[in-house]
Formats: sequence, structure tokens, C-alpha cells
Amino acid sequence: FLYFIVQNTEKMVKKEECEWSGFAIHPGHGRKYVPFAFISTKPVLTFFKNKCFMQYKRKKNPRFVQWSRTYRRLHRKTTDATVTRRRAHKTTRVNRAIVG
Repeated sequence: FLYFIVQNTEKMVKKEECEWSGFAIHPGHGRKYVPFAFISTKPVLTFFKNKCFMQYKRKKNPRFVQWSRTYRRLHRKTTDATVTRRRAHKTTRVNRAIVG
């Protein structure tokens, strides 16, 4: 049983996130960029595809580009962000006979 648990944890693959759009990047995909004279804690930037990289180079803000994940989160376009509200039960009035 323990062998099964160890075997499954080895197969877990770490996904990276695009610096600009926020999309998940699977191993073997995406583009890495090391900016010249960039002082930061994260010197290697990863991008989902060339489209994201070019938007980053043009200094576009992902909050204003409609296809980026950042925009979709801010404007609540995904189904994950919406919380389904429970319907309140409508009170029903019961007519009772007068006793006494």
C-alpha cells in the first residue's frame, strides 16, 4: 500500500504559471525569458506562449486584456468565482379553524 502512494507522488508534475496572463504552463511548453539587468528575486520569467511574451514586452497590463486570466478573475467571468445562492423558502400561510 505504501509503495502505491510513493509511486503516485513521483508522477506528479509541477506546473508553472505564466507571469503575464496567469495560465498554467505544463512541462515542455512555454517560453522562458531572462531580462537583461533585471534585479529581482525571480530573474527567470516564464510565459505561456509568444503572444503573452509580446504583450509583456509592450508593457500591456493583463487586467485590461480580455483573454487573460487576470482580467477574467477581476470581472468574474469564470464559473468558479460565482457562488450559488440558496433559495429562501417562501413562507406559506395556513388558515386554521377558530375553536372555542
